[in-house]
Order: sequence, then C-alpha cells, then structure tokens
Amino acid sequence: THYSASAANAWPQPAPDQSAFARGGALDRLVVNAGAEASFKLSKVYDTVESRTWGLDGMRHILQPFVNYSWVSSSTDPSKILPIDTLNPSSKLSAIDFPQFNNLDSISNWNVLRVGTRNRLQTRRDQATLNWLELESFMDIRMKEQGLARVSLDAANRAHYQQTKAADAGTYSNLVNRLAWNPLPWLSVAIDSQLPVLDQGFTELNSSTSIQTSKDMTFTVGNRFVSGNPFFNDSNLVTGGARYRMSDNWSLSFEQNYEFETRQMEYQRYSVDRDLRSWMASLSVVVRERSPKNDMAVLLTLILKDVPKFRLPLHVDPEAVAGAGSSSRNKN
Repeated sequence: THYSASAANAWPQPAPDQSAFARGGALDRLVVNAGAEASFKLSKVYDTVESRTWGLDGMRHILQPFVNYSWVSSSTDPSKILPIDTLNPSSKLSAIDFPQFNNLDSISNWNVLRVGTRNRLQTRRDQATLNWLELESFMDIRMKEQGLARVSLDAANRAHYQQTKAADAGTYSNLVNRLAWNPLPWLSVAIDSQLPVLDQGFTELNSSTSIQTSKDMTFTVGNRFVSGNPFFNDSNLVTGGARYRMSDNWSLSFEQNYEFETRQMEYQRYSVDRDLRSWMASLSVVVRERSPKNDMAVLLTLILKDVPKFRLPLHVDPEAVAGAGSSSRNKN
C-alpha cells in the first residue's frame, strides 16, 4: 500500500503549532499474511425423536470442531498512517482472515489461533432438511495480539495516535457463543453471548425473539446487556415491537427501546406502511430521549421494491437502525 502522506510527525503527540492531522512524508507499507484452517464433522441420527409440537421428524446431530490460524506481518506501524479505513472499538472479535478483515489502515502484526465447535440439530420438514438449532462456540488464543490504531482528539483538538487492543485484551479472548433456534415457522430465537473463561474480559448477552401469533400479527422482543467493557458504558437495553398487517396493502408497526441503566425510553418509532405495488411507502414518527431535550422526527419514505432489499418495518434513518438493534452504549 502506498500513502502519499503519513502521520510520522504526529507520534506520539504533535507539537502545539502543528495541525490536527500533522503530515509526514510519503509512506509505503508491505503486509504479509499466512494461515491455515482445518475442521472435520461427526454426525449421529436419532430417527425416533418426533414431536409435532416442536416440529421434529427425526433428528441429526452434527458436531464440527475447527481451528483457524492467522499470521500477519506489517512493515509499518498503523499509528504512522493517516487513517481513513480504520477499525473502530467494538465488543465483537474482529475477523482474522482476509478479505473479511477489510479495515486496511488498521492492519498490524498478529499471530492468532481461533478454535471452536459448530453444533447443528437438523430435522426433516416438507421433504427437505431444516437446521432446527445451530450453536457456534469459539475463542481466540493470541500468541501475538492484534494492535489496532485509531485516532482521538485531545482537549486542544490536536490528533494523537494510540494502539487500541481488543475489548478483552489478553492471551485468551472471551468465549463467544452464537445460537440460532428456529423450531417452528412462527418462532425464532437468537442469542449472542460472550463470557470471560480463561482470562479477564467482559460479559455480553444479546438476545432476540420473534413470535408470529397469527398470519397478520408479529411480536419481537430482545435484550442487549453488556458489563465491564472498556469501550462502552454498562448497558441493559430491552427492545420490543410489533407489526400488524391490516390488509394486503396496509400495515401498522411500532418499536420501543428502554435502557434500564439510565431509566430512559431511548427510542420510539410508530409507522404506517403502504404497499403501492412497485413501491413501498412508509410514514414514521420517531422519538428519542436525549439531554437536554428529546428529539422528534417525522419521516416519509418511498422505496422502489425491485431495486433494494427491504424488510418491514422500514428503517430509513441510520441512527434508527442503530437504536433498534443495540444501545448507543453497546455498538457492534
């Protein structure tokens, strides 16, 4: 990678007379990556397992242990790069493979082994195989930890560069568990959790449940919980909402987020959606509790159905998507 300018003069902190992004000379960087991945599968069939209530017609258990090793060497410390495409602080483990890790300006030296297992419970339904329950569990063993560069501004509005490590920095990462349970067409449950097992870390538990009580009525409820994360404040955010289809062309929906840590109804959205054949129209009222006063917005959206992918209820405000999916204190 070639950079026409660098931040060499801004490390570790620029002089008082330098601009916020003090520029150094041109910079060339060479990155070398090597890795290996291995896995195998074990399976066992239980033909006698049947339950009409839970949609089971036989069951097959598939166990897939896996290891993924990644080694990266960079000729330049990312703190010397004027960053554009950087990796922001997150509660999630970053990718260790390329191109999945696509934050080019944050590439540093690392030596990481990711180990885990994938469990699947499958059943027969409608002459096809259905993944009834899936659970992926994994953790990182860091022989050399990823160092991720980011930029911050001090009180004098001058840039300085620092190394930001993972939220659970250490030799062993949190144990990550991702569960998806889809037993019935009208019920789905997803749980994403992180727990410190072999090293110090933080605790995170994100859950989401969707229940379709009838062909016209769907309820969703979820929780976003994080404790001890160095990047974000502790959060216990409860999300909920519902959608009611009045006819083939009209539907009503609402969504609310309540943060127990601050005791605030952080986000509310009430929408009316109209199917216009080739278009989808949505009229929404959005309310957010913020200091010193609340924000309120009225949004009218028109979406061409044949061009983008969309889902109901429609989200047209990027902050609304973030508010609906997670707390501002627990961004992914």
